[in-house]
Amino acid sequence: MPKAKPDHPPVHRTDLLPSNLTAGKESAVREMLAAYRAGAVMLGREQWRLFFETGRFDRNFDRDKKTYAAVIGAANRVQMCRYQVTGALQSWVSNRSNEFRDAVQRSSLPPETKHMLHVVNRAKAWFRRDYLLMPGTGEAVPDDVRRLARSIMRHVMRKHRRPNLSRISMRLDHRAGTLSRPAKADQNGRVGWWLRLSTMRKGCRIDVPLLTYEHHEKRPGRVIDGIQVNLDRDGRLTFGLVKDMSEACAKSRE
Repeated sequence: MPKAKPDHPPVHRTDLLPSNLTAGKESAVREMLAAYRAGAVMLGREQWRLFFETGRFDRNFDRDKKTYAAVIGAANRVQMCRYQVTGALQSWVSNRSNEFRDAVQRSSLPPETKHMLHVVNRAKAWFRRDYLLMPGTGEAVPDDVRRLARSIMRHVMRKHRRPNLSRISMRLDHRAGTLSRPAKADQNGRVGWWLRLSTMRKGCRIDVPLLTYEHHEKRPGRVIDGIQVNLDRDGRLTFGLVKDMSEACAKSRE
């Protein structure tokens, strides 16, 4: 019986494509990006409250659909934005968790206390209020150790700025942005993709031409679902297409 092929680890690369979209379309995209960023800031505040109240972020926390949809323009974009925001915050906290571990390891605390603090850190339970049991013994981590863990984590977090969600890129899946190749050469072959994008007006979509270039066309892999919309350093709109290069990289390693 043949052996199953191992799954290749995901390898993604993003190409930023410019666009020569019309002034009206550009205004619509900029309006949508500004609304998305404003919504990201609001969702970030909500997730931080949740983190300090429950000890964790929750990308499915969705008690207030109307307020955020009114800001971002559509309920599905609220979900996309919340997923992106929680991902950014979780990544930031994960880095702080590494610093927590190092701080505890370098400290002169008793070995037993260090062990309990590492258990709290691995469980990401710095701010949780429920019981946390020690593996093996089943005993609850004492309150004084839990308070110490909160104090250490607060100190670590204060040393760094939290993610700036007001400048976040807009990441949209197929519900808000779909890609297609032009049926024939557009603009002397400069247009490599057409992006059909939803706008702030309900039911209104626009078609945005994305200008291709040699490096993007020759990069191996397949373009995966989704689009990233951002501003470059000069304030110009860019559109990020993500290619899955897992298979190509696996062949290269072989």
